[in-house]
This record gives sequence, C-alpha cells and structure tokens, in this order.
Amino acid sequence: MNRTKENTWRKVQGKEPLKSMPDIVASLKGYINTYDQQRGYEEYHDDMFIEDILYGLGKSLDDKYQWVTGYTDFKKRLIKLLTENTPGENKE
Repeated sequence: MNRTKENTWRKVQGKEPLKSMPDIVASLKGYINTYDQQRGYEEYHDDMFIEDILYGLGKSLDDKYQWVTGYTDFKKRLIKLLTENTPGENKE
C-alpha cells in the first residue's frame, strides 16, 4: 500500500497522516546537503558515516525516529526489513 492510500485509512481511524514522499525526500536532501557542515566529518570512520546517513533517513521518514530511542527503533525496523527482503537468508 502506498503512503496516500495508507493515509486514507489513517484518516478513517482518526490517526495522524504520515509525511508525504515529497516531504520525506526534501527532509533527507536537507540533511545530506548540510552534512559537510559538521565539524570534523572529514575524519569520520565509515561506520560513523553509515550511522549518520541511516539516522538522517529515519528522521526524514518520521520524527519519531529522531534522538537515541527513535533511532534505535528505526534500526530495528530496518533490520526487520532487510532480513525479510534479503534472498537466501534464514527465515526461522
């Protein structure tokens, strides 16, 4: 189900709508476009860069994924998504 259809159901259920895809993309672009303004980013290790980009992705999808607790929840969602959609992985 796409976000537009999901928001239709959310409205019927009295829930807040999800961000639109244009809003998500604009948020992620803003995050990426300012990345080089972080002090010391030139010295980051690959792992730090990956974590930062994942944080920006999660935060762009939904504000509930910001800060430490939100980012932890986003990583759990991401792990589940990757596990379910990776060919050849054990699915117990």
